[in-house]
Amino acid sequence: MRQRNGQLVTRVVNDTLQSENVEVTYGWYRLDGKAREIKTTRLRIGANAMGQIAQAKLEAPGHNPKDWVYAATLSGPGIQDQSIWKLTTYREMNIPKGALKVEVKDGNLTVTSTTFACGVHVPEESGIQLSDDYFDLLPGIPHTVRITNPSGKGALSLMASMPSR
Repeated sequence: MRQRNGQLVTRVVNDTLQSENVEVTYGWYRLDGKAREIKTTRLRIGANAMGQIAQAKLEAPGHNPKDWVYAATLSGPGIQDQSIWKLTTYREMNIPKGALKVEVKDGNLTVTSTTFACGVHVPEESGIQLSDDYFDLLPGIPHTVRITNPSGKGALSLMASMPSR
């Protein structure tokens, strides 16, 4: 996503040598998980190509930056990515506390939260390493990472950096 002339522009970039069939979900997500204003589109993106999907007003009525983020998720065979556009600092956001749900299957870890979660990570002392070791979660949108170095300690816990209230 990119800002241009007071607009958020959602684009898909394929920097590989193979065309891909993907699904893009984009729009506004309320931090407390109580509302979404999103659209989903499926497309085939050519090899080494880019396509513009949508535009949204930066200062959309009813989308206070303290309570909403604009985001896009991309999925396809072996593809999972997200881009979250925060229109204010984390400190100014009204990020509610929420529980993280963690599932482990076949060397992958899938994390979900009912609310926006900022800076989700495993504590360093756990010894566990993930393919993505620090990420944000959109409310209700699962995020899957690969466990690259499991811990012999057996316990797997994740935590969010914010809210720190």
